Amino acid sequence: MWKFSVYAITVAVGAYTLFQEDWWSSPELYFKGYPHFTSNTMKIYYNIGFGNYAYQLYTIFYEPKQSDFWQMFTHHVCTLAVMGVSYFTSFTRIGAVILLLHDIADPIMEFAKCWLYCKQQLMADIFFAVFALTFLVTRNFVFPYYVISACIPYGVYEDGERMPRGYSQYFWICMVVKAVRSGGKVEKDIRDE
Repeated sequence: MWKFSVYAITVAVGAYTLFQEDWWSSPELYFKGYPHFTSNTMKIYYNIGFGNYAYQLYTIFYEPKQSDFWQMFTHHVCTLAVMGVSYFTSFTRIGAVILLLHDIADPIMEFAKCWLYCKQQLMADIFFAVFALTFLVTRNFVFPYYVISACIPYGVYEDGERMPRGYSQYFWICMVVKAVRSGGKVEKDIRDE
């Protein structure tokens, strides 16, 4: 339940932070007027996000080992690096959008796990379906069409496929699809070894 709470707070702070800005829903404004002033709420959001991923990177060594250990390790290292670079180079607009898009499905997944641990199979299945849909839409539609396409005119395009974080994203997409194809029933964390 604590992971759900942390993810939910992080996403809520991210949504609040971005909804306070006039550029968040207009990708053409992500780079306009660069360098950007970083507001105090944006700094708070970055600190919460950075702290969350730093904590996860540290605790991954002390939690039960999952089959995606190295993907998670690489994901956390890359996320911290991208966050740090975007913060210190004043690319916080696009950095915050990327952070929110990649975190928005996490509380839903953790909520599905809570229902599974409470032996409420139907609720676990429903929330896993919502998670899978959110994960696939935000990472395979919203991210490429709204974020990556916003980078192309400014010459800062990175398709994500050449980066370790991109590979881990495809790995998890395959795991989500595998879980969905297993009949839609969530019986355990498929990453357990």
